[in-house]
Amino acid sequence: MFYRVQIPVQEDGSFEIEGVVPERYLLSVQVGEKSLQVTRVTVPSPKPDEEAKPFRLEEIKLKAGVEPNSDASLKSEAVREKLARKQTLAISGKLLFVLDELEKLYDVPVTVSLKEIREREKDAQAEVSVKVTDVPLSELFEKVAQAAGLDVEFNEKGVRIPAVKSKED
Repeated sequence: MFYRVQIPVQEDGSFEIEGVVPERYLLSVQVGEKSLQVTRVTVPSPKPDEEAKPFRLEEIKLKAGVEPNSDASLKSEAVREKLARKQTLAISGKLLFVLDELEKLYDVPVTVSLKEIREREKDAQAEVSVKVTDVPLSELFEKVAQAAGLDVEFNEKGVRIPAVKSKED
């Protein structure tokens, strides 16, 4: 996992992050506690005969005040219905990418707290592999979270990983 906070942003909106290795990433832009945008970014490997050059990410349009992948018309009942539908699926990859795929595939909002994952000494880039047959979607999310040593919470907004710690923890 590659995590940086308080990256200086230039007047033209550009920014630079040093030390990023070639890999697939989920880029999340946050202001305070509010996520403004999440997008996939692939930093390419240099060709064998070339020196590594800075990777230029083109424009990302931010939507102020909008949670990533949110749908204002999505109601808690619709979320519950989706989580109750039975699914058959085999999926594997890094936890964040698996959750991103599930979110898109089943149109259920997923919130991932990287801070809480780190506090629990787990890795958001952990490799997970899950195969399920005819189980509720909620159980599929549980199995994915468990494969990374995490728990999951379901609420009116969707899925949250890890679950919010209770006061007793």
